[in-house]
Amino acid sequence: MNMFKHFKPGSLRFRVVIASVAVEAVLLTVMIGNSVRLIDNAAQASVAAALAQAVPMLNAAAAPYLLERDYSGLQDFLDAIVGAESRELSQVSMSEASGREVARAGLPRGAALAPPSASVAQAMDEGVYRAERPVAIGGERLGTMRIGLSTRIVADTRAAMVRQGLLIALAEIALSVLVLGLLGFWLTRHLERAAAASRAIGDGDYTIRLSEQGGGEVAGLARAVNRMAQEVEHREHALHALNTALEQRVAERTSALALSVQEQRTILDNAIVGIIFIRDRTILRCNRGWADLLGYSCEELEGRSTRIYYPSDEAYGCLGEQLYPSIAAGQAIYGESSFARRDGSLIDCSFQGKAIDPADPSKGSIWVLQDITARKAAERELDQRTRALQDSLAQLRSTQLQLVQAEKLAALGQLVAGIAHELNTPIGNIVTMTSALDDMMTDASDALARGQLTRIKFERLASEGSKASEVVLRNAARAATLIDKFKLVAADHTQDHRCRFGLGAHVRNVLAGVEQTLRGQGVALTVDVAQEVQMDSYPGLVAQVLIGLVNNALDHAWGGIAEPLLRVRVDALPDGRAAMVVSDNGRGIAATVLPRIFEPFYTTRRGAGHAGLGLHILHNVVTAALEGEIHVASQAGIGTAVSLTLACAPGLADGAGQGARMERVERGEQSSPSAQAGPPVAATATATASGLGPLAQS
Repeated sequence: MNMFKHFKPGSLRFRVVIASVAVEAVLLTVMIGNSVRLIDNAAQASVAAALAQAVPMLNAAAAPYLLERDYSGLQDFLDAIVGAESRELSQVSMSEASGREVARAGLPRGAALAPPSASVAQAMDEGVYRAERPVAIGGERLGTMRIGLSTRIVADTRAAMVRQGLLIALAEIALSVLVLGLLGFWLTRHLERAAAASRAIGDGDYTIRLSEQGGGEVAGLARAVNRMAQEVEHREHALHALNTALEQRVAERTSALALSVQEQRTILDNAIVGIIFIRDRTILRCNRGWADLLGYSCEELEGRSTRIYYPSDEAYGCLGEQLYPSIAAGQAIYGESSFARRDGSLIDCSFQGKAIDPADPSKGSIWVLQDITARKAAERELDQRTRALQDSLAQLRSTQLQLVQAEKLAALGQLVAGIAHELNTPIGNIVTMTSALDDMMTDASDALARGQLTRIKFERLASEGSKASEVVLRNAARAATLIDKFKLVAADHTQDHRCRFGLGAHVRNVLAGVEQTLRGQGVALTVDVAQEVQMDSYPGLVAQVLIGLVNNALDHAWGGIAEPLLRVRVDALPDGRAAMVVSDNGRGIAATVLPRIFEPFYTTRRGAGHAGLGLHILHNVVTAALEGEIHVASQAGIGTAVSLTLACAPGLADGAGQGARMERVERGEQSSPSAQAGPPVAATATATASGLGPLAQS
């Protein structure tokens, strides 16, 4: 009994025994439950087998009685089969098809029939498994049988099994408690000795040692405790020596820290920026840089309110309301402000401030300030120069806009001159034929008045008049066609109307107006429309670009070329855009000039009256208004090619953006141009596909 006094609640011995008993109780419970489950399964199988034997037998025996309505014979049959010799079949009831009971056995007369059993488990509790089955012959239902099968044997077996299992479980638990108690007492006795030794070591007794006799874990624990005592004793002596060394090092570090503080103070005092330590808007410390900047000494500033270096009470209050809420929130702040010196003059300073301890703003804040008076003066001067430059830029843009308009009018004038030259021939023919026809009519009238108009003269007059009328009509039709083209191109060019048009047909119409000019200078023109492209764009701007490129070629391309040639090709690109290539067989563009051809006011012929805006304006029209790209490729002695890639419907995805693009064109603003001494990728691909060479530049 003395052994069990050590099994106190909460002790390791008690916990080991309780845990083992709990595990065994769970395992035994599972075993007993599984045995009961197996008995229940066996009972269910037994009931099913009994039903499978009894139902066919009762059906075969009772069917003739029900068919012949021999209910007394049926009753005798039931009394015979339900008796002491049949322990499973305990009750039977037979009913007609109408539901009237005609015979029963094993049941009290007149007692109500219980409903069929819901499960075998319920039947085992009640002692009887009840089932209801039909009585039939050849598929014809004759009645209903209600039978009851006894489950007493199975229930008794299950109860006996549970009792035996509980007795075995109690015996095993008692034996486990005894064995585990002895084992726990032996094990924890050594643990208590080790714990007592550990407590003694903790109290400073490093001489204690445990017996290391025996083997296994207990001896290993004793050796570990003894080793721990030795190590602790050794560490204690080492710690004492280390403590002595640390005290010496602390004294040395304290002296070094005092020296470092003095050095840092010297550094702060000689810093070119001002550093101040503020608490409740009172200067606690400041360096000599801030004091010298304001014209005070450090002693004069320390302990004073920061109001001393503000130019007014309003500035003092306003800056405090702006900055200190952020300081209180633990944020670092930056800014610029004007401060007052001792002599009343103002200085501009940039500052940054932060709380010493963001978690406790009441400890104060540190501020670093730098004199930016010279920089602010330079910024004010820079602002003045910027405004002057902006005014100059506005004047330059105004001048550039005027030049843009002049360029448009020049292109229109070139077109008008070409159309006028084309109209001279048909109108001259019309005038000549009309005069000849008038003379013939006058001669005929005179001959008729004199009576000398013969049949031969009349027929000749009619023949010549018909020919003259035919000439007049043919030339009038030609003039009308030229006028229609002029109206289309001129109206679109001057007003930039947007409409749907075929690019190839429009290019032919525009070139018809300048063809006479090209022919007059001996330039051969070829137009190749590989595929017609329908566009919803600005035909006037397209015409302006095309006429500008033609005029540029006339001015620069063919000096000294025996047989000048200008080629224009129109094609559709796979991505839905339109391509137009204007190329010549001229002298080409110098490699030093090519990268600058789109720059405004850049020209190689300023002495000949050129302003250097032609290609700059064309680049802006193509890239901004027409939403396209322009590339120039040139080689000396071969010629120049200008490749244009145009959007078929510019601005439809962003209607508002089109107005901005048109404004940029009117202002003459440009995006990044592309000009290359060798054929660029895009230009080379387009020129190769079209079979054309390069074109000239301005």
